[in-house]
Formats: sequence, C-alpha cells, structure tokens
Amino acid sequence: MSLLDHSFGKRQAEGRRAQPAPRQPLDLRRFLPRREPALSPAIAFLPAYGISPDKLMQAMAQAHQAAIRPEAALMAAGFVSEKEYYRALARHLGLAFIDEPVELAREASFPKHMLACAAPLAERPDEPLWLLAPHGQLLDDLLTLHRRGLLPRERYAITTPRQLAGNMFAQRAGKIAHAASHDLQERFGEELSAVSAGGWATLAVFGALAAATFAAWLSGGFAWLIASFVFGLLMAGGIVVRLFATAASCEARPETEAPVLRDDELPVYSIVVALYREANVAADLVAALNRIDYPAGKLDIQLVVEAEDRATLAALERLNLPARYRITVAPDGQPRTKPRALNIALAGARGSLICIFDAEDIPETTQLREAASRFAAAPANTACLQGRLAIDNTGDGWLVRCFAI
Repeated sequence: MSLLDHSFGKRQAEGRRAQPAPRQPLDLRRFLPRREPALSPAIAFLPAYGISPDKLMQAMAQAHQAAIRPEAALMAAGFVSEKEYYRALARHLGLAFIDEPVELAREASFPKHMLACAAPLAERPDEPLWLLAPHGQLLDDLLTLHRRGLLPRERYAITTPRQLAGNMFAQRAGKIAHAASHDLQERFGEELSAVSAGGWATLAVFGALAAATFAAWLSGGFAWLIASFVFGLLMAGGIVVRLFATAASCEARPETEAPVLRDDELPVYSIVVALYREANVAADLVAALNRIDYPAGKLDIQLVVEAEDRATLAALERLNLPARYRITVAPDGQPRTKPRALNIALAGARGSLICIFDAEDIPETTQLREAASRFAAAPANTACLQGRLAIDNTGDGWLVRCFAI
C-alpha cells in the first residue's frame, strides 16, 4: 500500500469515528408516572383501617430484604400491633374477632392445632366452628376465598396467635404438663428417660454405700480410714476429669470463618428463656434481647413462666412486648425444673434453630448471626453450638467467682 493510500484510509477511519451515533428510539415510558410495586394482599387491605400506606411500603421493602412475610415485617417493625392487625383482618373478611377465652373442642390438641394456627371450637348453635390465627399459606387462602366470594363466614372466627395459645394452654394444662415430664419416656422407653433411671439397683448400691459408711464410722480406726480413702478417690476422679477438660479448652484451635449469611438467607430463630421468680430482671432481659442484631421478623422469642409465678408474669405483661415475643405460662406440674419448662416451649417453637438463654444473660448482639452462619457451614450432623460464657459479676459473691473460674 502506498503512502497516499495509507493516508486516505486513515482519513476514512477518522471520518467514520467522527460520525454522530445513530439516534436511539424515543422511550416515552420515562416521562410517565413511576408505578410503585403492588402491595401484598396480606397487607393491602389495611389502609381502609387507618394504617399509613407509607408504613406498608416500608414493611414490603423490609419483607423483601429479609425474605419474610409482609405482615410479619409490618408487626416486627412496630407499625401495627398483633391485635390491631388481626382485628382489621377480621373486619376485612367479615368474620368475628375473638380476643377473650373461648372453649375449644375436645379434639383440639397441643401443639398440633397451635402450630397450625387453627383450632376447632366447641360446637354451639349459630357459633363458628374454627378459631383461626392465620399467617402464611392459611392467610393467603382466606384472602383468596374472600376475593372470590367463597369464604364460608359462618364457619370461622379470627383471633391473635397469643390468644389462641392462651386458650390452648389454659384448657389443655394437664396434658401439656404430663407431656413435658413424661413424653420422652412414653415415646422412646425408659432407657432414654431419667424418670425411672436406676430403679432398685441404684437404691441397693446407694443403700450399701450408706450402710458401709455408717459401719465404718461406728467401728472407727482402719475401717473409717478405708472409707475415707474410697470417697477421696471418687472426689479426686471428678477433679481430674475437670482439670483435663479445662486444659483441653485452653488449647489453641484454628478459627474457621463461616461465610456470613445475608438477611434473606437467615433462618427463623427461636429463643427460649425459662424464668422463675425473675420479676426484678424482666425489663433488663427484654432490653438485652431487643439489642440482638437479627431480622426482627425472623425471631420467635418464648419467655416461659411457671403458672404460680404471678410476679414475673405481671412484670412481663407490663412491658407491652411486640409480636415476636410470646409469654408461655407453664402449667403446674412436677418436677418444677428448667428442663420441664424448656420441653413445654420446645413443642411450640417455630424456628429451625433454637437458642436458650438464662434470665440474667446479656447476649452478644451478633451471636445469632454468627451461630446461623456456623450451622450453615457445619456438617449436617452438627446438633449444637456452645457460645462462650463470660461471667462479669464476680463481685456478687464467692459462688459467682467459682463459676468464673
């Protein structure tokens, strides 16, 4: 190619580059008013009952971010109380709203019907047959039947989840208390239950030891020395085991960082706190739980109180707890222990992960997020994670300092 040809070709290329870009077709849609995303049917009816559309849109955004139901996000954000939401739902559906104790049918069972959010009512003339505290698919089905004019209004009444649970616990107290203490034994046999652990064999061993100790004490001298030596060995064995456990816990372990889960990936987390004569710390406990960094709509918090502990129950009720909290009154029964109270709460837990705190605990704010991430990265057979316990009230007494050690 000659120099002239090269120069002409260069000018042609520059000319092509200098040409204006072809015009894009005019898009008139950008001049039209911007359409807001449609509200979910689960909350779309609420403006008619005084709930601000702005709050509903905020709840929709939070529900999308955390992958939860819009009505759950609405109540978790405090834009509407549980009672206000279900009262408005009842009016929208044209159903009766029941916010007081009502008799359930004999076939209503715990926890089956409580978890289903629907319990059969005792049959009475011209009265509803089912008491509903709907959410999820049941709520969507009711709204769909209402839109199509197919909802049999004479069959159903609406209540809140708290009132439905209250009716169940009040009317099935004996069965709930029995299941909490004996369900494991009845379902899996005595080998997995402590109810009858040991039996006559245990009594015989302890009886023989007591008799031998008493005889050694009476005889004095060498026999008493032998008995003291045997019991000393038993005590020393326990101490040695604890020392080895302490040493093992102090070994340096490589920390494996679990991938952090986004809000929409986090599971529903149930928190269970068993309280007994804890009225003085109830407000501090709730304040600590409120500081937990976790999507509020994905928290299911059960505060379990013994039926006779009226002071603690009154202290919790004065706090006007939001919808993510449930106060579970454990029916009177024996043994009155924390494991029994936890059994009662476990039956009604809605989360795929469960955390247990004590009333005086102050949880680390990010603890549940870290636990959920570690569970997601751990092998499928991982059943439990133990959080670090930091005792910071060592000035309260000698026993607390022993726990700290």
